[in-house]
Amino acid sequence: MKILSWNCRGLGNQRAVDVLSHLVREKAPNILFLMETKRSIVEMRQIQADLPYRCMLAVPNIQRCGGLALLWMEEIELHVQTFTLNHIDALIMNDTDNPWRLTGFYGWPDETMKHNSWHLLKHLHTRHSIPWLCCDDFNEILNSNEKQGRLPKPMAPMQQFRATLLQCGLVDLGFQGYMYTWNNGHGGDEFV
Repeated sequence: MKILSWNCRGLGNQRAVDVLSHLVREKAPNILFLMETKRSIVEMRQIQADLPYRCMLAVPNIQRCGGLALLWMEEIELHVQTFTLNHIDALIMNDTDNPWRLTGFYGWPDETMKHNSWHLLKHLHTRHSIPWLCCDDFNEILNSNEKQGRLPKPMAPMQQFRATLLQCGLVDLGFQGYMYTWNNGHGGDEFV
């Protein structure tokens, strides 16, 4: 099974939609999680119509900020459990003897609100004890070497993030390719 998670930073222009269509054709994911769609549910339905996914849960944007969407192929037995402006949590039941959990997560970008991200993640952790994949943009880094720029990242937020991942039993899967793929200090990783 292939999963694609993308912080698209808005699907309000045709170029972004074209990039999304190209990614879906090239990677052929069974499940697609989108963050920062900046689209309403109606607008996401229009985008969905041009993609091969018949199933979707969209969390609308608020004043053109945020917005999440989880899209999946019909043959995937996916059951959404909960969702907020910052997450979509689902069970994958294709193998009934080995169900697993997928959470699409978008952390609060505002430094003063990050504690809400960690509280939500800890709460989600308590809901099930099956294998868990968290596709995300936590809007936080684990280590200072994950940041470019002159000003160093304060240690306390990174330590709180690491403590939350440890408490939730999540492990960074790492990445392949160029390390710095984001703008303005926002990036994402996958954790299981």
